[in-house]
Amino acid sequence: MWTGWRNCSSSSNWCNVSSRRGAGATAWQARIAAQERDKAQNRFREVREFSRSLLFDVHNALRNVPGATESRRLLLDRAVQFLDGLAADAGDDDALLIELTAGYQQLANVQGNGFSENVGDTTGALESLEKASRLLEIISTRRPADVDVLIRAVGVQFDLAAVQADRGDPRAETSRLRHEALVRELEDRHDLQPRTIGVVALGYSNAGRLDADRGDFAGADLVYRKAVALFDSLPQAGRAVADIRSHSFALKRLGGVLIRAGKFDESERQYRRALALDEEAIRLDDRPQARYDLTFTLSDLALVQWRLRHLDDAIAMWQRALAIRQEAVDADPKNTRALAGAATIRGRLGMAAAALADPMASASHYREELRMRDNLIAMNGPLPGRVSEQAWARLLLAKALLDSAAASPGHASHAAWVSEAERLFRAAGRNSGKAPVPAGSEPGYLELYDALSTRLATR
Repeated sequence: MWTGWRNCSSSSNWCNVSSRRGAGATAWQARIAAQERDKAQNRFREVREFSRSLLFDVHNALRNVPGATESRRLLLDRAVQFLDGLAADAGDDDALLIELTAGYQQLANVQGNGFSENVGDTTGALESLEKASRLLEIISTRRPADVDVLIRAVGVQFDLAAVQADRGDPRAETSRLRHEALVRELEDRHDLQPRTIGVVALGYSNAGRLDADRGDFAGADLVYRKAVALFDSLPQAGRAVADIRSHSFALKRLGGVLIRAGKFDESERQYRRALALDEEAIRLDDRPQARYDLTFTLSDLALVQWRLRHLDDAIAMWQRALAIRQEAVDADPKNTRALAGAATIRGRLGMAAAALADPMASASHYREELRMRDNLIAMNGPLPGRVSEQAWARLLLAKALLDSAAASPGHASHAAWVSEAERLFRAAGRNSGKAPVPAGSEPGYLELYDALSTRLATR
């Protein structure tokens, strides 16, 4: 049987041609495979770039558009699907995984993080942060010495602890301790350059916030001071707006702890420094976010002025803060951060009016605060903090109504005021006020409840 064509053992021209054709086919197949790989990689890069643009560029543009909450919600739904698809195909591409953690963290901030304009979806925020945390665990096992991975982990872990705490999730304490450990690790393991010092300072500022939320105000004072000292050690000229904002918030947080300790003079000094930084940030970038940051300083500095008996200054600051926050609510009624912030200022003004013996004005402010608190629960569900704030607003409005009735016994609305006060008192409940006493309010929740109970019983 003729077999030369199969084994090409001879030196015939046919065998040589056949071999060359085989080699050419193999090379051709290799080129096609390489082209397909390049095409796939290019597509993957395009997808990554599109994802980053969607999450950062488009979202940040919408963030400054009044009334854009629903548009952002739709954008976020699409982004979740997109990121989940990328994560499923990422494999061992660490660069992509790191980018995905940034994407999930950004999603969480807008879904339901109280530190930014959000759509009130704390469930979605928690899920996004858990995804980011899991990805960082994978990356850190492969790149344990990578400072960028550690920096990212510090931020994600704080956001995770904060959202868990807001939801009453028992895992919040574990996340808080993990965040503190990561901050210390970053401080201990790396030569601190300005960028890293800023991250460590922000980490300590955030750790103090978590301490304060759990009632450890002495611990919060210590880490806030450490954060402020680190921020102060950085070059002040030419800083980015984000760094100025972080420095200002550390000062505000320290000032808040000092208010609680009754150290009003020192608190005022910290808030004055924060006010100067806020105004600098606005000069550099006059966006709604920068102006909203200013309201925290104005609100708390007003409380300091109130405690120092500078009453007119305090009321003027609260009114200025309310105008900024109300503008944000009017532009976007579903902006839960702005709505909660406006409600807080309404409560402060209600307290001020009550102290100045104007119960009708006090009732007006508290009524508006309660309306906002009710809306927040309708939008976000009965989160523990929201329920406590709602209970406080009910009791304070009930007191203002009873005070109005007592001050104007012949008023046409006298009976309606008393009836509404009774209804609010029953709705509040004696054990509903689990949150700390609102700043400037006296007495405590149970004392106020019992006092109102006595007043209603003796009518």
